[in-house]
Parts: sequence; C-alpha cells; structure tokens
Amino acid sequence: MKNSKKLIISCLIVFSLAGCGVNSSPSSEASSSSEISSSPSGESSSSTQTTTSSSSSPKKETLDFYCVNDFHGSITEGMNGRYYESGIKKYFGHLEELKAKDPDHVVILSAGDMFQGSLESNANYGLLVTAAMNAVGFDAMAVGNHEFDYNLERLMTIKEAANFPILGGNIRKVDKTTDLGDDPRFDASTIIERSGLKIGIVGMIGEGQTTSITSRHVEGLNFDAPEKYAVEEAKKLKAEGCAVTILVIHDDSTTVARWSVASQMKDYFDGIFCGHTHKANNQNIFNVMALQSYCNGEALSHLQLEVGETVTTKKAESISASKNWQESAKISAICEDFLQKPEYLNKVNRTPLTLQNGNLDAYQISDLACEAIYSKYKTKYPDLVLAMQNKQRATVSAGEVTYSAMYKAMPFTNCIVIASCRGSDILNEAYYNETYTGDPSTYPSLDADKYYTVAVIDYLFYHQNEAKVYDYFYDNNFKTDIYEVDESYPVDITFAYAENELGGVINASNYKGQTSRGFNLYR
Repeated sequence: MKNSKKLIISCLIVFSLAGCGVNSSPSSEASSSSEISSSPSGESSSSTQTTTSSSSSPKKETLDFYCVNDFHGSITEGMNGRYYESGIKKYFGHLEELKAKDPDHVVILSAGDMFQGSLESNANYGLLVTAAMNAVGFDAMAVGNHEFDYNLERLMTIKEAANFPILGGNIRKVDKTTDLGDDPRFDASTIIERSGLKIGIVGMIGEGQTTSITSRHVEGLNFDAPEKYAVEEAKKLKAEGCAVTILVIHDDSTTVARWSVASQMKDYFDGIFCGHTHKANNQNIFNVMALQSYCNGEALSHLQLEVGETVTTKKAESISASKNWQESAKISAICEDFLQKPEYLNKVNRTPLTLQNGNLDAYQISDLACEAIYSKYKTKYPDLVLAMQNKQRATVSAGEVTYSAMYKAMPFTNCIVIASCRGSDILNEAYYNETYTGDPSTYPSLDADKYYTVAVIDYLFYHQNEAKVYDYFYDNNFKTDIYEVDESYPVDITFAYAENELGGVINASNYKGQTSRGFNLYR
C-alpha cells in the first residue's frame, strides 16, 4: 500500500512538472511566457511549486533587462536587405524611453560589437555610439571582438568616455603562449542596484576570438575559456549579496550550453545575454534563458524577472525594431554634433556611384575590391600576381551607391600589405577568400614552392592562431619579405577605382563568379 501511494505521488509530481512548460534540455527552445525560478541558494524549481504565505513573503520586484548585441554602429535608419534597421535615433530612443518610464526596475546592457561597422561610427572611432549609450544610461557592456578593430588604444579611449563598465573577465595578458594573468583594464563584473536589490552583471568574451581580430591589435592578449571565470565571478557576486546575477557574453547560446556546469546553470545565473553570431537565440539552458537578437538594431532582447524568495523568469523574448518608435531628441543632438565634423563630411559628401544590373552581395563586392586593389598596385609592382581579401559584411543595392552605403558593406579598416609570399600559402588562402588577377592566362595555377608578389589585407597576412603562430601565411614564421604596408582601406581604394577607372558606373554582372575575368581562379 505504501509503495502504491509513493507511485501515485511520483506520478502527480511528474505531471505537475510537465505542465510548467520548463524544458531543461540544453538545446531546447523556450517560449517567452515560460516561468522559471530559483531559490536564493541557487536551487532550481518550477514557479508553480513555490508557495509561501503572504505574511512572511518578501515583497516581489519585477525587473526588466534589455540587451543590445552586435549593433555595429548602425547609425542610420533603413533597410539592410530584407531587414529593417531602426537607426540609432529610434533604437536608442526606445531604450531611453523604456528606462525613463521605470528607472527603478529597468536595466540596459550590451553583449558587444557596438561600434565598428559604418562610416558614421568609424569616422569618430565609436565615440558617437558611446555618447549615445551614456545618454540612454547603459548599465554595463561585455566587450566584443570588433571592439578591438580600431586598436587597443582607441578602445581604451572609448572605455574612458563610457559612463558604464566594459567587461571582459576572461581577457588575459600573454607573452607568446605564456600567461601573464588578468588584464587589469577589463573587469569581470559590476554590481548595480534596482529597488534596493543588488544585481550582479558578469561580462565575458568568447574563447579564442583573438583569431577574429587583426592580430597586430591583440598581440599581447588571449581570450581564455570563459566558463571558470564566469562561475567564479557569479559565486563572488552571490556571496556579496546579489539577489540576481546576469551573464552577458559575446558568444552564442549554443556554446554556453556546452559548458561543463550547464546542468547547474541556475546555481550561478538567472539570465544570459549573448552575441557574436548575429542569430536569434531563445534557448533554455537548464532553466536559465539565453537570448540573442540578430544585429544592427534589427531587434532587442528582453528578459523579465520576478524577484522574491525565488527569481522567476516571466518573459524571455526578442522585440523587433519598429518604424513607429520615436526618435530621441538627445540622441539626435549627439548625432548632429558628431556628423558635422570634417572627418565625416569630407567623405560622406563624395559624388555617389551607380550600380547597374543587380545588387552586389558580400562576396561580389569583395571581388570588386580585389580588382580595385590589383589595379592600384600593379603599375608600381609589375610582378604582382594577385590581390586578395576576405568576404565583406553586407550587400550593396542597385541604383545610387553613396560612399556611406559602400562603407557599410565594406567597414573593415584593414591595411594593404604588398609582400613576397610562398605559393603554398597563397593557394591555401585563395581557396577560402576572394582573389583577382589581371592576367588569368598566365596565372591559372601557382607553384607551391615558389614565391610571388601579392597584395593582401593585413587581417589575412598577419593572421595568428591562439598560440600566436602565423597560420594563414605560415611562411611568415620563418621569412618576412614585405615591400610595403599601405594604410589605405579597401573601401577607399574601391570607391576611387569605381569613380576614376569605371567612370562612376559599376556593372554588377562583371562580378558574379566569372573566373575567366580573373576572379577566384584557385578554388
């Protein structure tokens, strides 16, 4: 009889848990209405199981966390392919409005990659976006890999200008492969307060993302596996009395779901905000929601928590940007100030080009750039075999092409290296990247053991792996024969080439995989 009662009770418990809508699988997708709670000790439980008397229960507070990821300096409003980008005046204006309505319960965060990506932002090296973030009242930001694109010195300038901490708890100082300890320039966490509650924010960058940065900008840095640093920081924050702990990490939720502590995630964090992959994450990692919302101001991540004896997830959602959001007067004034500076006006006012016969995608605009780079350096270096760069970021639409539009498609501030490179390295990299040669009949293939003159962007030429070994142009580990490093950017070379050599008109059909014209011959 006792065994029968136990069986009945066990079945009832199973059915009650099944009705909560909480899936603890690392790969599960959770709806925005799921309720997930944890006790102050970190033990996970369903919100329907939490019962306390009203006389002894503490007052419940509802906190709303909003997070931006991969904004990439998207200052202007418009369409990016199929997607609507609200622009900084509306996007940040909406954040400003949310915080102004309920400053005691709203927290604004960033999961990184905020600045690099447009002429309007790059012309001031991210300071426009920083000023706008200050105006909104961002509470914290996790550093992303593209924060290092301007170089470390300029990132420190941004950090000094910011009224919020830029966090990176797993950033290590290194000498080659020797770990020299934490980089003191980046804290691992910060504590903020809302309605008398301490809230701990932990910030991390994805492991090994130095390989996604021009190597010379991160020579003395390594991004270690973030799990142990995040867990240690969460424990410290809880010991310091934080009622809520949030992880903000510049990496995808699927990566966090593979952490060894994933099944105990609720012991450490009440919510996770992600970035880097420009995807939509809404993942339940053992009762902790992990969110990411695309990029470029297309959407906004929102996590609503109810805090009492337990911390319960009330909402976990991605909010799409709306044309109906109101522009902020404060953000508009900041834009007006920065965008009247000569370093911006001198470029944005250039005469637009014309793109005929279709669009150019991120690969095809890179082909055009390779042709332009080859054309620029061939006269000076008659032995130049080819030009090479990697895929760019966005599509250029047919019709009028402003300098700003081309810059958004090609935002990377890479230099051009003219060097003598081993054929084997050229062949390997040409397989993965875009190339152009003006003489396809002479160079349909290369001898792996010979050396050739090439024009290649510095990101590829100097690329190093996590062990600080040159791994794209491997021969750089033994031999360096560099003729010139030109600080010209591919976007400037390309725009000038279209202006002067193509008469201001680009024919899209010339850049659609026609290898007979000299593109991508080594694939």
